[in-house]
Amino acid sequence: MNRATIAAPASSPEAPQRSGQIIGWIIFARLLLIAVYAQSIFAGIFLSGKIWGRDAHEMNAGILVTVSFVAGALALFSLRNVAGGRRYAVAMLAFAVAITIQYGIGEQVADGERLLWLHIPFGVALIGWSAEMATVARRLGR
Repeated sequence: MNRATIAAPASSPEAPQRSGQIIGWIIFARLLLIAVYAQSIFAGIFLSGKIWGRDAHEMNAGILVTVSFVAGALALFSLRNVAGGRRYAVAMLAFAVAITIQYGIGEQVADGERLLWLHIPFGVALIGWSAEMATVARRLGR
């Protein structure tokens, strides 16, 4: 069998090594997905009558907005020479814009606007988007 057709095992010196930077972005992407998903849990707690759920939902949303913009800017700089890095950085910045829009819709809902029909499905879409970004992060450097 031709040696070129056999994939090198992960522990082999021929296997592509991931830098600590890429591993950090993979971990970040997974934590982002967890934080975005947590929004649905906090919303459910609030809708079940626990006021602290609303506070946690709002605080987590604010953190997501800030972290997403900072991460997008950092990714533009730090991943500029990494395969797939530009795609990830642009996706992160676009996500930051989308989560900011979602935050604004949530603020309007909190002020009494009847926009849950928009806020809830948009939140579900953001969960899917963050899951896709975790997939893109796993492909960094390849």
